[in-house]
Amino acid sequence: MLDIRIPISALFLGVGALLAFYGAFFHPSTPATANINLDLVWGLVMFFFGLGMGAWTWRSRRSGDAIERRIPADREKTAARSR
Repeated sequence: MLDIRIPISALFLGVGALLAFYGAFFHPSTPATANINLDLVWGLVMFFFGLGMGAWTWRSRRSGDAIERRIPADREKTAARSR
């Protein structure tokens, strides 16, 4: 089953990298934005968010799927209550 965090991570990594690249090399900051390069800043924010989502996915896959580990325990609890 596809984990939704994988395409979200890829989307934010790609768009963030493109926006940060554009902000760093092609778009100068303007006085209207207090000389802050918003393209670069938000590109980096999106890129690091994508990295965080990717790390979260990788970590949860390494530790095993928590939902699959809980299902047998929940079934045992339900069976014990119905007795």
